[in-house]
Amino acid sequence: MRLILLISIIFINYSFYRQTQPETIIWTKDKLLTWDNFKGLPDTSNKYAAVTNCNIKTNFRTKKDTLFISAVSYMQPSMSWVKSKSKNTNLLKHEQVHFDITELSMRKLRQTILSTKFIKKQIGNDLNKMTDIYTQAFKQYGALYDLETNHGLIKAKQTEWEKKIAKELKNLEAYSITELKILIN
Repeated sequence: MRLILLISIIFINYSFYRQTQPETIIWTKDKLLTWDNFKGLPDTSNKYAAVTNCNIKTNFRTKKDTLFISAVSYMQPSMSWVKSKSKNTNLLKHEQVHFDITELSMRKLRQTILSTKFIKKQIGNDLNKMTDIYTQAFKQYGALYDLETNHGLIKAKQTEWEKKIAKELKNLEAYSITELKILIN
C-alpha cells in the first residue's frame, strides 16, 4: 500500500512539474517552425506582425574528470506570437531566420566551450559568462538582421540574410551536437 501511495505521489508531482514547465522547441536542422508553434497571445499594441522568443541554454554536470554539457538553442511557443492577419510564408521565413541566428550563436558558443580548458572549481561561473556573451551576440545579430531587412519587408535583403545564415550554419556544422563531453583538470 505504501509503495502504491509513493508511486502515486511521484506521478502527481511529475505531472504537475511537466505542466508548469514552459514548452520549448529545440532547434534542429530537420524541423522548421510552423505557425502552429506560435501559441502566445499577440500583442496588439506592438507594431510588429510576429515575435519569436528564442534563447540558448547550457547545463552541466561533472563525473570524475569529465565535464558533460548540454547546450541547446530553443524557441518558446507560449511566448512567441503572430497576428492572425499577418500570417504568410515570407514572415514565417523571417521568423525562422531569427531562430537560426540563435542556433548560429549556440554553435559559436559550443566551439568556444570545446576550445576552453576548464578548471573544476570555476566551471559554473565560466559557463555562465560564456552563455551571457553569446546570448548578447545573437540578440545583437538579430537586431542587425531586422534593421537590414526591415523586419523581412525588404525581400532582396531577406533572401540575402537567409543564404548568409544558412552558409554560416553549414560552416559551423561540426558544432551542431548538443551534448558535449570534455576532460577537465
